[in-house]
Amino acid sequence: EWGNFILGNVHRSGQSENSFLAAVSSEKFLRLEQSILAGIENCKAQCPYFSVFGGGDPANKYYENRSFESTETEHCRFHVKAVFDSLMLLS
Repeated sequence: EWGNFILGNVHRSGQSENSFLAAVSSEKFLRLEQSILAGIENCKAQCPYFSVFGGGDPANKYYENRSFESTETEHCRFHVKAVFDSLMLLS
């Protein structure tokens, strides 16, 4: 669905279709943003750690689950939740 994730070209940024503003207002960027925001909302609805970590890392979600709208990842389990739980045991 996302292809190569190219939103613009900094080497051609003088051209209006490659400007930063064009990139962040493009249909592809807006769909990407909505998908990431949906993933954050999914985490907010499902994860008791959300108030501490805020919904995870979109890059990890996509890499591990092939979806920005997914919730838990291995990275989240082992580098966020396990570390947090361990620190809470020490306090």
